[in-house]
Amino acid sequence: MKLVPINSCDFSPETYNFDNISDDFDLTEFDRDLKMDEELGMFAMIHDAQSRTKDASGLQLLASPWSPPYWMKTDNHEMIGSEMPCLKGDQRYHRAWAEYRSLWFQGYAKQGINFTYHTVQNEPANYINVWWEQCFFDAQGEADFIANHLGPVMERDGHNISLLFYDYNKGGMNNWANVVLSNPNAAKYISGIALHWYDGYFFDNVRTFQEKYGSQYYQLATEGCSCDGILDQEYDTEWKRAMRYVEDILGDLNAGVVGWMDWSILLNIVENGAGGPNHSRLKNWCYTHIHVTNNSDLLVYRSYYTFSHISRFVVPGSRRIGITMDSSGDGLVCSAFVTPDESNIILVVSVLSTGVGNWDLSSNMRP
Repeated sequence: MKLVPINSCDFSPETYNFDNISDDFDLTEFDRDLKMDEELGMFAMIHDAQSRTKDASGLQLLASPWSPPYWMKTDNHEMIGSEMPCLKGDQRYHRAWAEYRSLWFQGYAKQGINFTYHTVQNEPANYINVWWEQCFFDAQGEADFIANHLGPVMERDGHNISLLFYDYNKGGMNNWANVVLSNPNAAKYISGIALHWYDGYFFDNVRTFQEKYGSQYYQLATEGCSCDGILDQEYDTEWKRAMRYVEDILGDLNAGVVGWMDWSILLNIVENGAGGPNHSRLKNWCYTHIHVTNNSDLLVYRSYYTFSHISRFVVPGSRRIGITMDSSGDGLVCSAFVTPDESNIILVVSVLSTGVGNWDLSSNMRP
């Protein structure tokens, strides 16, 4: 799976959109060829990734917007940051933002690129963000936008793309879900909830959602990375960042998440060993699995091996099965799966921060 931003995001080289003409409600000036994405190499990169994908289901893509063009936003706010609410009160702007996305998907389809997932808004409740592209919603506002504009437009235009709501940290997921999913006119368009990891693990919240809504809506982890920002100071070494992936991925999967997507896999080294490009005013440099040095050399971090170890064994279509540990399992994170070819997989990871652990492992697995 891979995330593709609709318009620019903080990791784009610059801020851009595809229709910067004020009050163009009919979107007559929308760049249907999506030239900026073409010039940035988006099409070529996705085609290259598709050609290298070995899984029979192909490369699954998720599209997510950070911000609409300024003219749709309250007080003509620039794409960086947002007022609350993000969109102007006139419903013509809400409809234009929905129509804009449909045209964006059509532009990618012309290039032979189709999407499996689509989120309503990246981090709609990140109310402190004034540093990069942003569009604030509250839960009721997101539900109304889905029910009145985004859902009907996507359905009318025949986009068979699963719609995910929320797309933010797990700490607030259930309060948000209770509002959005209580609106039947919004809920009927929704396939699942999208989750980020930045405020902590919150596996109990994932389990709560699964128990209440799991029969109708799935949970997909759509973004995670470690940065130099406020929330990530404890992940200040390469090993800590590597183990963060293990604990979050396996904890999420054990609690009910059906898939886990990283934010990025490769960045240029830009400052203090962290990566970009990133045009955020916060200098939101982040770490990922592979960094490029001197425009040619690859620096592969330990997180690459922890992340790839999980994805190597837990292949698409695998089914998670229950696993139990007695008190001797303290210091371990475990998860078990049956793969599509009926292989049994157990992942066992030590999360001890110091010292050496000794455990006895036995298995009596049945799918």
